[in-house]
Amino acid sequence: MNSNTEANFAESIEAGSLAAAFAEVKDQRARRGIRYPLAPLLVLLMLAKLCGEDHPKAIAEWVSLRAQMLKKLLRLDWKRVPHASTYRRLMQAGVEVKQMEQKAAEFLSGLSPAVGELLNLDGKTLRGTIPGGQTRGLHLLSLQEAESNRVLAQVEVGTKEN
Repeated sequence: MNSNTEANFAESIEAGSLAAAFAEVKDQRARRGIRYPLAPLLVLLMLAKLCGEDHPKAIAEWVSLRAQMLKKLLRLDWKRVPHASTYRRLMQAGVEVKQMEQKAAEFLSGLSPAVGELLNLDGKTLRGTIPGGQTRGLHLLSLQEAESNRVLAQVEVGTKEN
């Protein structure tokens, strides 16, 4: 385990953050062979879970696709991100799941209501705009304020895609 990684991550932990909550979770892994500190692993695991990833392989893939950004934000100097087997072992015997759930619940319940307004993005192809012989018409992307249902901005996009 790289002690520099732990120091960098420990310095980046802010009081009341998810990382601070997970820093209190007892690490039940055997000391020998630990490559990644527990708190950042749990943060990555929870972020992936919040994005709908349920299986260790999917969690590892989600983290891998965002590795550069996540390592920068969490101040991790890992050469590589954890493999699916790391997440599998972690959830099987590395932590007491009840304690982890309790710390996550405490963190989430301590969050204040969202500051600002909720905005929605919506794309629509306008009816009747498909020229003869073509398959696509005018496609608009709108930014809508959720509470008042007011359109704040609307722009034409070249093609309909995710």
